[in-house]
Amino acid sequence: MKSLEAVKIKPIKVNSKNFFLIFLTLTYLGLVIWSYLTLISPRYTYLGYIANPRSPFIHCTSFLLALIPSLGLTKKVDRPSQVLIWFIYLLVLLPSLTVPFYATSLSSFKLIVYSCVTIAGFWILSFFSQIPHFQEPRLRVSKTVFYFVASILVVVFLCLLVKTFGFSLKWINFLDVYDVRANYKSSLKSAFGMVPYLVIWQGNVINPFLMVYGLSQRKWIWLLVGLVLQLFIYSVTGLKSVSLSFLLVLCIFWGIGAKYKSNNFGTYLLTGASSLILICVFLAKFFNFHLPLSFLVRRLIITPGLLTGFYWDFFATHPKAFLGHSLLKDLVEYPYSKSPPFIIGEMYFDNASTSANANFWADSFANFGLSGILMFSVLLGIFIWLFDSVSKPIDLRVSSTMLSVTGFSLINSALLTSLVTHGLILTLMVMACLPTRKLQLSTCSALVQKNDSNLMSD
Repeated sequence: MKSLEAVKIKPIKVNSKNFFLIFLTLTYLGLVIWSYLTLISPRYTYLGYIANPRSPFIHCTSFLLALIPSLGLTKKVDRPSQVLIWFIYLLVLLPSLTVPFYATSLSSFKLIVYSCVTIAGFWILSFFSQIPHFQEPRLRVSKTVFYFVASILVVVFLCLLVKTFGFSLKWINFLDVYDVRANYKSSLKSAFGMVPYLVIWQGNVINPFLMVYGLSQRKWIWLLVGLVLQLFIYSVTGLKSVSLSFLLVLCIFWGIGAKYKSNNFGTYLLTGASSLILICVFLAKFFNFHLPLSFLVRRLIITPGLLTGFYWDFFATHPKAFLGHSLLKDLVEYPYSKSPPFIIGEMYFDNASTSANANFWADSFANFGLSGILMFSVLLGIFIWLFDSVSKPIDLRVSSTMLSVTGFSLINSALLTSLVTHGLILTLMVMACLPTRKLQLSTCSALVQKNDSNLMSD
C-alpha cells in the first residue's frame, strides 16, 4: 500500500486571475495601515500604539514585505489548512510585517531581517499545506461508538463545569468581561486539575463541533445546543472569542459552502475583512462609536503585530527563554522570574499583572530567536499536514471550520499552548475518529473485493 498519494506541489504563479486577488490584498493592507495611523494610534498612544516616523523608503519596504507572501495564496481552497493559512496571513503575518515599523524603536535593518525570517516561516506553512496526504491515517470507528463516547464525554465535562462554576446563561457586556475573568481565575484555584482544560476544550472544540454538525446535517437542535453551551462558557469565562465564535463558524461554513464559494474563498475573505474595517472606521468617525474599531480592528488585527514588535524589541537584546518557563523548565536555567507574556506586559504596558500573550511566531522568537520562528513553523506545518490527511474524507466545510476556530488561538497564544490547552490536538483526534460516508463506502468496497477474491479462489 502506498503511504502517500501522488500530488504535485503547485508552483507560485502570478497571472491575470491573481491580479484581482492582489488588488484586494493591497486594499486590505492599506486599510489596516490607514486605520492604525489615523484612528487607533492617536486614540491609544498611551497603550503603546505609537507611530514612529521612518523614511518613506522603509515604510514602502515594509508594505512590499507584507504583500509578497500573498503572491503564494490562492482564492481557491481545497484543504482545511489553506483556510487557516489565510487567517494567519491576514491576522498574524501582515500586522507583524507592518505595525512594528511604526511602533518600535528597532533599527530598520533588524526589522527587515526579522520580517524576512517570518515570511520564510509562512512559506514553510504554505509548503506543508501542499505536500501529499497520507492515504488513510484514520481510526476505524463506527458511527454508533463515536457518538456514544462523544455524548458521554460531553455530559461528564458539563457536569464538572457546572459543579465548579454553577450554571448561568447571562450575556455579559464587553466592558464588564474583565471582572468576570477575575472571578473565573479565582474559581480555578480550587477547581479539579483538568477543569481549566475542559473549559477551553468545551468552548474551542466541543461546542463549535455541535454547531458545525447542526449546520452540515441541518439538525438545528444541535446548532441551538452548541449556541447555548457557548453562552454558558462565555458567562463563566468572559472570553470574547467564545462569544463571537458562532459568527466565525457561520462565516467559514458559508464561505466554502459550495464549490463556487470554495473556489473564491480568498476573494470573499479579503472583501469581507476590508468591508469590516470600513464599517468600523465609519462608526468611529461619524458616530463616535469606537467599540467595534477597538475590538475588531485594534485588538484582532493590530495588536498581534504590535506584540510581535514588542517581543522582537525585548528579546533581541535580552536572553532567550528556551521554554525554561514551561516544557523545558527542568532542563534549562530560566533567566527570568516571570513568563514572557508577563515580562512584556510589565515592560511595555507598565503593569506587572498584564499577560501580553502574543502570536506563535512572536513566542517562538522569545524562546529560540530567529531559528525558533523556523522550527515552530515546521512543527505547525507537520500538524496541518496531518490534519489535512485525516480530514480528507470529511466535508471541507466541517474540517475547515473546526481547524480555523481552534486555530484562531495561534493569533494570541504560543504554539504548544494552542496544540494542548486550546484544543488543536483534540480537534485532530476528533477529525481522525469522525465517521464519514466516504470511509464507510471504502470499507464496504474492500469487503466486497475480499469476498470476490474468496469466490475466485474457490
